[in-house]
Amino acid sequence: MNIRPIDLQILVTQATEIAKVQAQDNSQLANQQLAFNDQLHKEMEAKRKKVGGTEKTEGKVIVADAKTPESNIGKKNVKKKNKKEATKKQEKKQSADGLRGTNIDISS
Repeated sequence: MNIRPIDLQILVTQATEIAKVQAQDNSQLANQQLAFNDQLHKEMEAKRKKVGGTEKTEGKVIVADAKTPESNIGKKNVKKKNKKEATKKQEKKQSADGLRGTNIDISS
Protein backbone atom coordinates (compact mmCIF):
# COMPACT_ATOMS: atom_id res chain seq x y z
CA MET A 1 0.00 0.00 0.00
CA ASN A 2 1.48 3.23 -1.11
CA ILE A 3 1.00 6.47 0.82
CA ARG A 4 0.79 9.58 -1.30
CA PRO A 5 2.40 12.80 -0.05
CA ILE A 6 -0.96 14.52 0.49
CA ASP A 7 -2.18 11.59 2.59
CA LEU A 8 0.99 11.77 4.63
CA GLN A 9 0.37 15.43 5.45
CA ILE A 10 -3.16 14.63 6.64
CA LEU A 11 -2.00 11.65 8.67
CA VAL A 12 0.68 13.69 10.46
CA THR A 13 -1.81 16.33 11.63
CA GLN A 14 -4.28 13.69 12.71
CA ALA A 15 -1.54 11.77 14.53
CA THR A 16 -0.79 14.76 16.75
CA GLU A 17 -4.50 15.19 17.54
CA ILE A 18 -4.83 11.50 18.33
CA ALA A 19 -1.75 11.67 20.57
CA LYS A 20 -3.33 14.55 22.51
CA VAL A 21 -6.60 12.64 23.00
CA GLN A 22 -4.69 9.53 24.06
CA ALA A 23 -2.66 11.52 26.59
CA GLN A 24 -5.85 13.03 28.03
CA ASP A 25 -7.39 9.58 28.38
CA ASN A 26 -4.29 8.26 30.13
CA SER A 27 -4.13 11.19 32.53
CA GLN A 28 -7.85 10.86 33.26
CA LEU A 29 -7.41 7.18 34.12
CA ALA A 30 -4.43 7.98 36.35
CA ASN A 31 -6.42 10.70 38.13
CA GLN A 32 -9.33 8.32 38.69
CA GLN A 33 -6.97 5.73 40.12
CA LEU A 34 -5.43 8.29 42.49
CA ALA A 35 -8.88 9.42 43.62
CA PHE A 36 -9.89 5.81 44.24
CA ASN A 37 -6.71 5.16 46.25
CA ASP A 38 -7.32 8.28 48.36
CA GLN A 39 -10.90 7.22 49.07
CA LEU A 40 -9.78 3.69 49.98
CA HIS A 41 -7.09 5.07 52.29
CA LYS A 42 -9.64 7.29 54.06
CA GLU A 43 -12.04 4.35 54.54
CA MET A 44 -9.26 2.16 55.94
CA GLU A 45 -8.18 4.90 58.33
CA ALA A 46 -11.77 5.36 59.53
CA LYS A 47 -12.12 1.62 60.13
CA ARG A 48 -8.80 1.52 61.96
CA LYS A 49 -9.90 4.32 64.29
CA LYS A 50 -13.29 2.72 64.84
CA VAL A 51 -11.92 -0.70 65.79
CA GLY A 52 -8.85 0.62 67.59
CA GLY A 53 -10.62 1.45 70.87
CA THR A 54 -10.46 -0.92 73.82
CA GLU A 55 -13.50 -2.21 75.58
CA LYS A 56 -14.40 -1.06 79.08
CA THR A 57 -14.19 -4.57 80.48
CA GLU A 58 -10.69 -5.21 79.21
CA GLY A 59 -8.11 -5.52 81.95
CA LYS A 60 -10.58 -6.12 84.75
CA VAL A 61 -10.24 -9.10 87.06
CA ILE A 62 -13.07 -11.46 87.96
CA VAL A 63 -12.93 -12.80 91.47
CA ALA A 64 -15.14 -15.79 92.25
CA ASP A 65 -16.42 -15.87 95.82
CA ALA A 66 -17.68 -19.05 97.45
CA LYS A 67 -20.95 -17.27 98.21
CA THR A 68 -21.82 -16.40 94.63
CA PRO A 69 -24.14 -18.65 92.64
CA GLU A 70 -21.61 -18.88 89.79
CA SER A 71 -19.11 -20.66 91.99
CA ASN A 72 -21.85 -23.02 93.20
CA ILE A 73 -22.50 -23.97 89.60
CA GLY A 74 -18.85 -24.91 89.23
CA LYS A 75 -19.05 -27.07 92.35
CA LYS A 76 -22.17 -28.78 91.04
CA ASN A 77 -20.38 -29.58 87.78
CA VAL A 78 -17.49 -31.14 89.70
CA LYS A 79 -19.92 -33.24 91.74
CA LYS A 80 -21.70 -34.43 88.58
CA LYS A 81 -18.38 -35.33 87.03
CA ASN A 82 -17.35 -37.29 90.11
CA LYS A 83 -20.69 -39.16 90.06
CA LYS A 84 -20.24 -40.04 86.40
CA GLU A 85 -16.75 -41.34 87.05
CA ALA A 86 -18.01 -43.41 89.97
CA THR A 87 -20.77 -44.96 87.84
CA LYS A 88 -18.26 -45.76 85.10
CA LYS A 89 -15.98 -47.48 87.61
CA GLN A 90 -18.93 -49.42 88.97
CA GLU A 91 -19.95 -50.52 85.47
CA LYS A 92 -16.40 -51.67 84.78
CA LYS A 93 -16.44 -53.76 87.94
CA GLN A 94 -19.71 -55.38 86.91
CA SER A 95 -18.49 -56.09 83.40
CA ALA A 96 -15.19 -57.46 84.67
CA ASP A 97 -16.80 -60.88 84.58
CA GLY A 98 -15.04 -62.65 81.70
CA LEU A 99 -18.12 -64.37 80.33
CA ARG A 100 -20.38 -61.35 79.97
CA GLY A 101 -20.44 -59.59 76.64
CA THR A 102 -18.58 -62.26 74.68
CA ASN A 103 -21.54 -63.97 72.96
CA ILE A 104 -24.63 -62.41 71.44
CA ASP A 105 -27.80 -64.47 71.17
CA ILE A 106 -29.84 -63.33 68.18
CA SER A 107 -32.26 -66.27 68.01
CA SER A 108 -35.89 -65.52 68.60
